Amino acid sequence: SSLYIIFFNVPWLPEKICLAGNACLIGVLIKDTKRTKIPDWLINIFRGNVLQEGSMEAQFNYYRTLVQQPASPVKEDYGTKENPLPLPTLVIRGLDDVAIRDSVFKTMQMYLKNNKLVNLENCSHWIQLD
Repeated sequence: SSLYIIFFNVPWLPEKICLAGNACLIGVLIKDTKRTKIPDWLINIFRGNVLQEGSMEAQFNYYRTLVQQPASPVKEDYGTKENPLPLPTLVIRGLDDVAIRDSVFKTMQMYLKNNKLVNLENCSHWIQLD
């Protein structure tokens, strides 16, 4: 389910595909919600945002950094197994999310000391839209 990260690491190609046809693919992906019909005007806002100079590249660079420059945590870093983040943390998850695997949520307690997980049924990766 995370093979898209490998694709996102290909130079320039993901941007070219996602921005083709005035970011048509972005509109298709945003429409992949479970409960809500997203109005066209809102989809066009998402598409307009990624069409801004450098916006799509910046989003892909997040994934590129994960693969190309993995973090080397030090003992003092929060959010590591040795030093879990002590702040209260609320994580809201859509149970129909196809982008984030279940294992992420099962292991988060190792990194977040005081967390609460809320699972929402009939919600996709786009919880705020569902």
